Amino acid sequence: MLEKFNKKIELPKLKMPKLTISKKAQSVSGGIVSIDAYSQKVYNFADNTITAGGLNFYDKKNFYISYLYSHDIVTGVVEIARGVDDEELNDAIEVGAYDELSLDSAVEYLIKYVEVHIKNSENRVYNVFAIPKDKIIDIFDDLGSVKHVDLVLPSPFLFSALYEKEYLERGKVECFIHFDYEDAFLTIYQDGQYVFSKDLTHSLKKINEEFARLLAQHVDEKEFFKLLQTQGLKTTDSVIQKNLMKIFGDMFSYINDVIMFAKRTNSIDEFDNFYISSKIGEIKGISEFAYNYINLDSKKLDLVISKNSSEINIDPLAELMIIYAKTHLKDADELDLNFSIFQKEPDFFTRPSGKIVKVLAASLVLSLAYPGFEWYETYMFEKEYQELSLKNQALQREVNAMKTALKGIFENKKAIKKRLESKQKELSFRTKLLKEIYNKKVNYAMKAKVLNDLFSKVNRHNSKIEKIENHDREVVLSVRSQNDKDITELIKDIAKNQKYEVSTKLIEKNKKGSFYKSAIKVGINGSF
Repeated sequence: MLEKFNKKIELPKLKMPKLTISKKAQSVSGGIVSIDAYSQKVYNFADNTITAGGLNFYDKKNFYISYLYSHDIVTGVVEIARGVDDEELNDAIEVGAYDELSLDSAVEYLIKYVEVHIKNSENRVYNVFAIPKDKIIDIFDDLGSVKHVDLVLPSPFLFSALYEKEYLERGKVECFIHFDYEDAFLTIYQDGQYVFSKDLTHSLKKINEEFARLLAQHVDEKEFFKLLQTQGLKTTDSVIQKNLMKIFGDMFSYINDVIMFAKRTNSIDEFDNFYISSKIGEIKGISEFAYNYINLDSKKLDLVISKNSSEINIDPLAELMIIYAKTHLKDADELDLNFSIFQKEPDFFTRPSGKIVKVLAASLVLSLAYPGFEWYETYMFEKEYQELSLKNQALQREVNAMKTALKGIFENKKAIKKRLESKQKELSFRTKLLKEIYNKKVNYAMKAKVLNDLFSKVNRHNSKIEKIENHDREVVLSVRSQNDKDITELIKDIAKNQKYEVSTKLIEKNKKGSFYKSAIKVGINGSF
């Protein structure tokens, strides 16, 4: 059948415009370098021109940007009670991520998050992204001469650059689908803000494998991708068209399920715009197929990002990386979703070794100048003797002052040492906490969820928490309120949950009579 396929379909040569990019990779200094760590394709942007680059050249002045496949990142939503302090927020989100995203407690993850602002929400809501640190190292294991990467983003998040640089208008709901060689994903933006993303079942290589399986023959990837570009779903060969229709039908059936889920969970009625892109360019007939299958009229992203944009064909994600980098050249280190663990080294003279070199250079200059100073000091000795005596007395006073200050420094050092020991104990506690996350989840109520639940109830009954005491499976909440009825209703509310045992000795009025307070003891039954 494959012989029939090869004979019947004469794959046309792609009519590409002449590129200004030379066959030899060009280098750039002080520009933007986009890196696809998976295919190791590199593009340079400088002087408003895009050129092909390579991994055999490195310049510290360049801004290097890359991305991670959608399927390499675990995404989800974590809710945190508004009563959690900002100092504890990061730890609370990480603990919530391990639970909500079902992360392996034995693996070290790099966890990033962005807050989602939802009106009238009782809790703070965060989109959370997690990836094992070892996986990042594996992906970026072979970058040739490149010594640092300023910015690494999840691929769905690159589309936010379109709004920041005003290629797309805010105030709309838009859906993007992208097919990479070994990845495919759908992402949704509302009013220019990331809302949702999901990796899809069919990457370009997966589509090729499915096609070869249906033909029961090996199909060369490059020839197959040429077929998708030139004829695609509009092919006149009935066998090829039948198999492609089967593959794309399964694929868009899954996409339709994802879209329905995303609309329902994010209260979206309709999309204002729907875009489809791929690593190999436009797939012939996919727009018509999408419209007939899921009733969405798709568009193509036509971006003009350089003066030679019309002369080159590059990966849409490479274009998005360049657009994103233009916006964040100066503040990449401050971005919430920067997954780069390969940051640029500081300037030489700001590093310890550089400081030593400066001291040695200064010492050398002084040593060479010493003979001149010696002659001058000998000549002026008698004249300056009295002045130096006075200075000596002033210096002696400074020495005494410095001794006093030094004594204070030693005392401060002791205090800092005590604080360090306290912080080390805190670090040991948090390390132990992470190791015991799984055990906590199975054997007893998780403190974060219990506190989250209790905080919500306290807020709901117009009360405030003065103090919290934890005794294994028992929590003592010291609360206060403007009237005793609110505290009574709070106790009843907590008691409704059969997982709690609630008791209090009394509800008393403070001495001034301005509020009521009570120590509510809450026991926790079973798993929470």
